[in-house]
Amino acid sequence: MTSTVERPSLENEVTWFLTPGHPSRAAITEDPFPFYERLRDTDPVHESAAGPWLVTSYDGVRSLVDDPDWSRDARAARLRSGQVVDRPAYSLIESGMLWRDPPDHTRLRRLVHKAFTPKALQTWHARIDDIVTELLDDVGERSSFDFLHDLAFKLPAAVICQMIGMPPERYDDYVGWAAAAIEVQEPGDPQRESLSHADQAARDALAYFGELIDQKRRQPGDDILSMMIEADHAESTRVTDEEIVGMCLLLHVAGYETTSYLMTNGMYHLIRNPDQYSLLRDNPDLVPAAVMEMLRYDGPARATMIRWAAHDMPVGDKVIPEGASVLGIFGAAHRDPAHFDRPDVFDITRDETLQFGFGHGVHYCLGVNLAKMEAGAMFQQLVTRLPRLEIATDELRWKDSLVTRALLSLPVAWTGGRP
Repeated sequence: MTSTVERPSLENEVTWFLTPGHPSRAAITEDPFPFYERLRDTDPVHESAAGPWLVTSYDGVRSLVDDPDWSRDARAARLRSGQVVDRPAYSLIESGMLWRDPPDHTRLRRLVHKAFTPKALQTWHARIDDIVTELLDDVGERSSFDFLHDLAFKLPAAVICQMIGMPPERYDDYVGWAAAAIEVQEPGDPQRESLSHADQAARDALAYFGELIDQKRRQPGDDILSMMIEADHAESTRVTDEEIVGMCLLLHVAGYETTSYLMTNGMYHLIRNPDQYSLLRDNPDLVPAAVMEMLRYDGPARATMIRWAAHDMPVGDKVIPEGASVLGIFGAAHRDPAHFDRPDVFDITRDETLQFGFGHGVHYCLGVNLAKMEAGAMFQQLVTRLPRLEIATDELRWKDSLVTRALLSLPVAWTGGRP
């Protein structure tokens, strides 16, 4: 007699999904797409018992990222609910533009916008190509290596540290502070004990950048930190030191972590889809489209940042009440069959205009052109210079996070041995 395993209730799966560290969450962490499909097909605008509403349809998520009446102001949301959180980590991270609404969001975005225009980034093309060449020269001397740690982390880290104006010898500290910033964005009790190290990281970041800001005020350079300090002198763009530090950490997370995981997840799926890997090697001009498909198919941003309804807001056939919190799940929206032909197929020739992995509306990713440039340079050289890669382990692990969809490592080897 064949026994069947009873499937958990949808609400149980939602609870696991929203609870980092939950013992029953491992299957969803490793492969979230069956859960996404079930939720999207069953209840695409879902009021969860464990936290925020979850929106999984393409049209629903699009409404979240497009409509300015969805607030990103976490401080205001807590004040409305009577919740007072006095934590350095929250104060610092929420001073950046990611958690602000206009006009503060507009003011902070204006501080750094000039550094990310296509014209400003033109000067980085050659430097990024050189960094990729150096990195590939190094790994080409080895029979195996870790794609995430030896390539994907190193390229955007080198670029964003130089752009911000931070000395490379403090790179490890910067990574730690940014990692703490990401943890703060995970759902859960803001008083949880595990955030104590994030608070210390915030204090350390403020202390370090406070000294660096003073130095840049005396001796400004051609970097983003100096650009923000210079903007502070303008009557129309006042900015606090805490806001400057918060923006530095945000730029690191967006310009380093996200791009690193985009490249790593993308490489993973190229290897797992050898027909697409071959197609890209034969047609390197498809690299830009391939990068966008990597972002759609299994991108590093699992969900929108939490939004709060400014008033009763219709989404699909539901009305989300004023003050309620909402998450739009990118991974579910990007595989919605109502908008994508064969959505579960990795296809590097797909039309990139249908997806919004870089956000949309006023919160459209400031560093989108830089991320495309870095990922494009990496894959352009990988598929034209060096032999194929293959995965060199049977035990890959994914990060237990609601914010980030990321492998913890990607050990790879050259097919047939060292090039």
